[in-house]
Amino acid sequence: MYTHELLGREKAEQLLREAARYRLARQAREAAREAARAAAGRRVTAADQDEGRRHARRAGRLIRRPRAAG
Repeated sequence: MYTHELLGREKAEQLLREAARYRLARQAREAAREAARAAAGRRVTAADQDEGRRHARRAGRLIRRPRAAG
């Protein structure tokens, strides 16, 4: 195999490696964005929690503050 063939092959392999790396990075970014969107949908503000606790106390059942989910 000639030198220029070797160089071409190395260049092609390098391009393939870079393409794979960029694809992985993009997938990771998209997954992180999806996770953030899901978390935002589940997030309950402190005001909402206090509101619920006040109604519960009025109904006679006091809700203890749940431990922070790790």
